[in-house]
Amino acid sequence: MHKDFFTHIITHKPELFQAILRFNASCASRAAVPMPAIVQSLPHENAVLLGQALQENSITAQRFSLQQAAVFFWDFTEESRRLAFVEPESMQQAIQMFGAAIHAEQIAQIIGKDDVLTLRAHIAPQILSYALQRGRYQLGAVARLFQSLDTALPVHQRIALHGRLAVQLCLAPWPEPLRSMCSTWIHQVLGTNSDSAATSDPLFLDKENPGHLVDNARTIWFGFKKILLKEVAPQWAPCFE
Repeated sequence: MHKDFFTHIITHKPELFQAILRFNASCASRAAVPMPAIVQSLPHENAVLLGQALQENSITAQRFSLQQAAVFFWDFTEESRRLAFVEPESMQQAIQMFGAAIHAEQIAQIIGKDDVLTLRAHIAPQILSYALQRGRYQLGAVARLFQSLDTALPVHQRIALHGRLAVQLCLAPWPEPLRSMCSTWIHQVLGTNSDSAATSDPLFLDKENPGHLVDNARTIWFGFKKILLKEVAPQWAPCFE
């Protein structure tokens, strides 16, 4: 994390800076979002902007204190970490749309009545409509990365499975402090049970041979980001590059 990062986003990307503040404030129980030293050392004009940002949200302002130590996370220079700001519902919709876009060609080939009814029972009409229109043209080479996986499963199961797998790949490199802070969010997004003691790490890639996906994780991230920001949650676009 660099001083230049905070200087840049305060000046040029205030939406991202506000999102970082809200994220840390939401993790505070009563008080205590200690400002990192790197922010405290900003030039005076940027410090003024920081104070104004805090005053705009009274709840956040009440929670900011330097008297209580707590664990918070400030290093959002890596873009994929900013997914933590996005509502779980939006993430879940993006997962469905990403999975549908991956398998759009297979969806287009389903013509049997029973198969069509099964697909419609599991996949929302707007998701299917998206896949057969824009979705089938948006991912290109990214879709081909998943084509050889789980071919014995019905298409609707592959849509759900591969959408979640894509997000697992995007979140797996997150540092442990961020993963810990977002554990409930991660379980919500991936649809796993956070209350079960037997639940394994939801970011554990348990595929037998995901090596080629791991090698192309960055490409998969860009594909998922496109779906999220263009089709599901364009309001979050200012927080991404």
